[in-house]
Amino acid sequence: MSKNKTTWNRKVLQMSNKCDDLAASYWRGEASSREQGYELWLKEVKKVSHFIDVFVKKDSNVDL
Repeated sequence: MSKNKTTWNRKVLQMSNKCDDLAASYWRGEASSREQGYELWLKEVKKVSHFIDVFVKKDSNVDL
């Protein structure tokens, strides 16, 4: 595996772990703070999704 892919995998894992932590804190939180917890989680999930999309597009352009 190339160094870039290894670095990318680590970054995705770190970002995913952060999403997991936010989800866990959402469920541990009180009902009054759940909407804010959900918004934080959703924002982080969108970041991960965007990060992956950019990498996949970049990687597919190289294959052309």
